[in-house]
Amino acid sequence: MEIVIADNNLQKITELKSLLKDLPFLDVLSLRDFPQDSLPPEATAVAKKLDRWAISDTSGLVIPALLKEGDDQQSFFKGETTTDADRRRELLTAMEMMEGMKRHAYFVCRLTLASPKGVVKEVNATCEGLVTKETRGGAGFGFDALFVKHDYDKTFAELDLTTKNRVSHRRKAFDKLQTALEALDDRS
Repeated sequence: MEIVIADNNLQKITELKSLLKDLPFLDVLSLRDFPQDSLPPEATAVAKKLDRWAISDTSGLVIPALLKEGDDQQSFFKGETTTDADRRRELLTAMEMMEGMKRHAYFVCRLTLASPKGVVKEVNATCEGLVTKETRGGAGFGFDALFVKHDYDKTFAELDLTTKNRVSHRRKAFDKLQTALEALDDRS
């Protein structure tokens, strides 16, 4: 059975494919396999347009100390710039004078599983930690090089993919979605 990762981000696709590899009945594709279609990274739109099952991942970093009045606790730090490196520099600048628990942050992951008929299941998970004072590590993407999970001493960008996929927000969300994904085997 085919399932489409509703994303073009190669690093996110790699992480999701790594999580989905234990479901051998799934033939995992991504938006990169459909370059002729202009599709948003959103499971329901992709599933409907391509007439296939789809999974989307909306993830982001929340820094409570940077939330403005009126923001909810799911407001991701997005930055004003366009590249990951620039957004990391922008975040470090915004947090330059913050110490201790003011540097507390958490990643949020929302996974959505959709059939061509609509959303089947949506789950959320978080992973808490701290924002470092400098970029560390060459793996990962986004803010991985600035985030150290509680009880760890390495950033997500310093961890190997196997370790990151065992402890991340994405893994926790995937675990909540596992039963629904396994049920797809009955549909193939």
